[in-house]
Amino acid sequence: MLGFHPVGTSLVKLVPAHHVYLRLLQRIDFGFVRPLVAPFYSPIGRPSLDPVVFVKLLLVQHLENITSDRKLVELASLHVGIRAFLGYELGQPLPSHRTVCRTRQRLSVAVFEACFTHVVGLCATGLSERAHPSD
Repeated sequence: MLGFHPVGTSLVKLVPAHHVYLRLLQRIDFGFVRPLVAPFYSPIGRPSLDPVVFVKLLLVQHLENITSDRKLVELASLHVGIRAFLGYELGQPLPSHRTVCRTRQRLSVAVFEACFTHVVGLCATGLSERAHPSD
């Protein structure tokens, strides 16, 4: 009988090594995000969107020039490279566009500025040259 059987391999292995999102994943440590957003997250209650995933989604939104959260989540659901960058496997549901929107509304401008400053600092130290598509 023919049918769909999940492949037991990570999506990262399916993405070409030179792909921009895989290179970003390899070169950026997104651990800086959690301390920045800690005041906005409660240790109790229902778990919400992982702040690292949220910042990665914002980066994808910027790189892909997307202005709609709905379009962002739609693209991420279809694009294997973006899924791998976010840390989601094929069978895992992505956050809804409403969750992305609510997370953006909950965080302060200072958080976004700190993330921006950190990423610009990485670019200033050469990340942008190493992550150029012609590598």
